[in-house]
Amino acid sequence: MSSRSVILVRTIAAPVLCLALLGAVFAEQRTHAPPPNVAGYHAAVKAMIESEKGFPHFIGRWAGKDKPVEAEAQALLRPNAIVSREYTDNDTSDLTRKPRAASILLDQCSDSSDMDGHWPPRCYPARGDKLDFQHDREYVVNGMTIPLVEYQFSHLENNRSVKLCIYNFLIVPNRGIKRQMIDVRDASVDYRQRFYGAAQFQLIVDGELSQSEREAIFNELITPLTPVFQAILNGGHQ
Repeated sequence: MSSRSVILVRTIAAPVLCLALLGAVFAEQRTHAPPPNVAGYHAAVKAMIESEKGFPHFIGRWAGKDKPVEAEAQALLRPNAIVSREYTDNDTSDLTRKPRAASILLDQCSDSSDMDGHWPPRCYPARGDKLDFQHDREYVVNGMTIPLVEYQFSHLENNRSVKLCIYNFLIVPNRGIKRQMIDVRDASVDYRQRFYGAAQFQLIVDGELSQSEREAIFNELITPLTPVFQAILNGGHQ
């Protein structure tokens, strides 16, 4: 065989081999059927998240009002269930205290890979916010250990610095509550796991509040939601 023929064979062989490998991977992945309980799991989680019992509008002194979710976020997340709600503290016993408010976002996706593009380190800087700090924290609520990251972002609004603190954690069914997106990515490449998706929780409060005030709000609002978190964690298991 001439040297020109050898070069031609080598040139053609590489892409053909790559295509063959990709085809084999695709064919192998198609043999992985979803677990038999996954559809029922997602339906049950959706019903719980969207119910008043699972995600109440009224929590103690707090009254919640639903907020529309941006179309871009909906398209990115493709959520199985999503709640975006602003809560206001109706306690008026102390007129000298600044009114307290907090926003909550809980989204649960059937495909865990859809979660990757929408979480604080990506979406807040993308809209022009500056990351001031982030701290790993851990809380125990209703006997449930919740590791999370507290982020503070700031931006200028009418020549005034506006600070927001976000308490963020990720829920990976059958694997636990996680701080980092890498754990969701790991789940998305595991065929036994990916069908169960993932969920993300954000609580957003005024960054000018003290640490103790922020933590008090977090505990007050998150306490009745722990059954929802547990249902997501169970991955369809009782």
